[in-house]
Amino acid sequence: MSIHDGHRERLTERYLTYGLDALEEHEVLEMLLFYVIHRKDTNPIAHALIRRFGSLANVMDASIKELLEIDGIGKKAAILLQLAKPMCRRYLISQAKDISKLDTLEACVDYLRPHFFGAKDEHVLLLCLDAKCRLLCCRELASGSSISTDLPIQKAAKLALESHAVSVVLAHNHPCGDAMPSPEDRHSTIMFRDAMQAIGVFPADHIIIAADRFTSMRQSNFFDMA
Repeated sequence: MSIHDGHRERLTERYLTYGLDALEEHEVLEMLLFYVIHRKDTNPIAHALIRRFGSLANVMDASIKELLEIDGIGKKAAILLQLAKPMCRRYLISQAKDISKLDTLEACVDYLRPHFFGAKDEHVLLLCLDAKCRLLCCRELASGSSISTDLPIQKAAKLALESHAVSVVLAHNHPCGDAMPSPEDRHSTIMFRDAMQAIGVFPADHIIIAADRFTSMRQSNFFDMA
């Protein structure tokens, strides 16, 4: 029996009784590491992670290479720590699948937001909808740096036609946290509008999502620009 078994049991019982919010950030990491580091005290390792990266969020954002630089962190532990954020993203996306219709701006934003959870780069998505605003497909068109992402108009048009979409919603994220459209965003909106209209598909909106903010290019009248 390990000399650390008593401490692990107490921490586990505190979690089971009071939930994760009752634990400090280093204790969350410490407990998570229980399951891949069996015969070593994970408390000093958890503290080392917080000292190195500054917060639980930064630990989850760290690369495998960076995590492996911490004494006591092996490959399995690094993978487990890095897996936490994408698991949260997949959970949120799975939960959003219960949204049956995307017939309002709010419904579209609720569906889209999980897809951008934790993203450091820009990602461009296209929602293809049927005549009743039911989702036919959601596909990533492009991804790139946090500075700018080019919009592949031909790829969007091809996907809209292949899915027999009646309407489409373009969306991308701003990792900087500012949802205000850039000049490039305005130009892309017009290109998107014209391309969809040329193939007989209604361009419902272009939505920019940034953290807890969003901008609807249609609601902001950018679809009316020449």
